[in-house]
Amino acid sequence: MRRQIPYNEEKKKGRRGVAPWRRNSFKGFNLQLIGHDSPPSRSGTAGPSMCSQPPFLRFSENLAACFACDDLVQSLYTGGCAGHPDPLVLHGPTGVGKSCLVAALVESVGPSATSCVLSANAFPLPWDRDCGTDAATRYEEARKACLLAIEDLQHLPDRATEALVQLLDARQPHGLRTVVTANSGPAAIARRDGPLPARLVNRLISGLVVAIAPPGTSSRLLLLQELSRRRGVCLSEDILRWLAHAMVGGGRQLDGTLQQIEVLRTLTGKPPSLDELRRHFRVPIDAAKPTVERIVNRVSAYFRIDARRVPSPRRHPALMVPRQISMYLARRLTPLSLQQIGHCFGGRDHTTVLLACRKIEEGMKTDARLFGIVRQLHAELA
Repeated sequence: MRRQIPYNEEKKKGRRGVAPWRRNSFKGFNLQLIGHDSPPSRSGTAGPSMCSQPPFLRFSENLAACFACDDLVQSLYTGGCAGHPDPLVLHGPTGVGKSCLVAALVESVGPSATSCVLSANAFPLPWDRDCGTDAATRYEEARKACLLAIEDLQHLPDRATEALVQLLDARQPHGLRTVVTANSGPAAIARRDGPLPARLVNRLISGLVVAIAPPGTSSRLLLLQELSRRRGVCLSEDILRWLAHAMVGGGRQLDGTLQQIEVLRTLTGKPPSLDELRRHFRVPIDAAKPTVERIVNRVSAYFRIDARRVPSPRRHPALMVPRQISMYLARRLTPLSLQQIGHCFGGRDHTTVLLACRKIEEGMKTDARLFGIVRQLHAELA
């Protein structure tokens, strides 16, 4: 079946039915690759370099998202968007680099293709006349853009969900690509107005949903090395390894850590030693350590239940899975014994905690949804 030409290509259609901006050879989604072999370029040429701060680097935690973006950019350059899943949904906790990835994606596409980046919190409504800017014009730009990126879908107002559904429906038949970012998968997004409606969730999961996990210790070490090089901060390998192990978070948090080290060096007139850094960062490190209370609060927020009900003696079916996941994460992330964990969950016996941990471990082997939930919560709390 003949592919329909997007709105902004109808008058620019050139030889062989391909728009002029698509005649360029595919240059690849050029992000610096550290710790892994670079995917082979389909054209043999390198794309535009990326010089953002903090840098976006390819790690094992975001490699699947980078490959998905590679495929998206290639489809835009070759015009073969029909066989590619759309939209592309990138989800992960704060600090994993979703915004940096979107910025690099727009930069890789280049000025030859129209791009539009919107915040879900300020999603334009074409019928909203109270808005200071021309919402109808911005909505029309988003409808016609070759690449549309909608960031932080968890902040989408309830009154804008139907407008987004109509926008996705209008773009898809014309081969226009859409990227959406969120803090969790479409079906698990928790908003102030409640979960996303099924109409919108179905359209999002019909595309490609890719999770981005927070960087692990080895990835944080590589990121710290790159950030310190860009800032011109000379730190020993022992200090970098300690920071990668002790600090949590992604690029922004690690860049803030290096900024604090720069301030310490300016105040003291000499590079801080490892012992001085341990004393300086002791309070934030202790505050970030996982506790049973933090685990219960995060699991309760994910399942949208009252945190006080999880450790209670009630045996309601809706509380069983959140309680078992909380026990499992407490066993994995805290130094507490089974008996101590049971005491935190309403004075339960240690055998109850052990049974809950085994049940979650066995369930993760066969239940992909449970595996994804536990993996995401573990990454956010670790």
